Amino acid sequence: MTLFTRNAPVLETDALAGRSVLCVGLGSGGSTVADLLARSGVGRFVLWDHDSLEPHNVARHVCTQRDLGRPKASAMRDHVLSINPAAQVEAVHRDAVKAGQALAEAVAGVDCVVAGTDNNASRFAINAAAVGAAKPAYYGRAFARACGGDVIQVLPERNMPCYACHAEERMVDEEVSSARDAERTAYADKPTPIEPGLAVDIQPIANMIARLVVLRLCAGTGSSLEDTADELDAPLYLWANQRKETFASWRPMERSYSRMAILRWYAVGMKRNPECMTCA
Repeated sequence: MTLFTRNAPVLETDALAGRSVLCVGLGSGGSTVADLLARSGVGRFVLWDHDSLEPHNVARHVCTQRDLGRPKASAMRDHVLSINPAAQVEAVHRDAVKAGQALAEAVAGVDCVVAGTDNNASRFAINAAAVGAAKPAYYGRAFARACGGDVIQVLPERNMPCYACHAEERMVDEEVSSARDAERTAYADKPTPIEPGLAVDIQPIANMIARLVVLRLCAGTGSSLEDTADELDAPLYLWANQRKETFASWRPMERSYSRMAILRWYAVGMKRNPECMTCA
């Protein structure tokens, strides 16, 4: 496919044309992940979100003011097709928490699942479906004011901890991007203010998710990226943008690698929770 000839030095131009991804949550992070996967040549998308694009979304979203008022799933379908007209794209305008069997079927029908939602209720629903279908799943979380965040990678065949194992182990405040979500209980059992971060602070988390998904989808393609996939096999990747909140004790970015510093990724090992209600 000539559209992806610039990718040829690292990936066959049609290597990912037969691969599929479900992206649940198409806000600032999820929309960026879908955009990057489309540019990598992924051939089939299921794009799932129950929200519509509002004016305050545009500053951090890949869609623009031309899409205001449209369901995010529909707007992102058109965006993906504007990059790759040959892609197969299904848009689902529905709440994942209430979807039940429909979500389970969507998860079972793809190669990878990306959770770009910003609350635990939806992530637990996605996690249950992914564990049940034994599908790789990726969760991106931004902490208060996007001072940092993490990426959780769940690979069933490697016996990695599921999202519920992480959530029980790492109870931290997450970013909440709308008044509706502020009414929900997030990681902490207390009222959570709306604390959006800048697009430049969200991008590193979305980029890491997209990289991990691409590496996963490269399995069996003969790509040189397959070796890299074996190296990025940690269940948790941690990133800090600023020395605030959770990361107040971290160091500024420096030449030494002996101490935790901002603007660097750190791979963190974790074990499954033997009493996890989802994957045990």
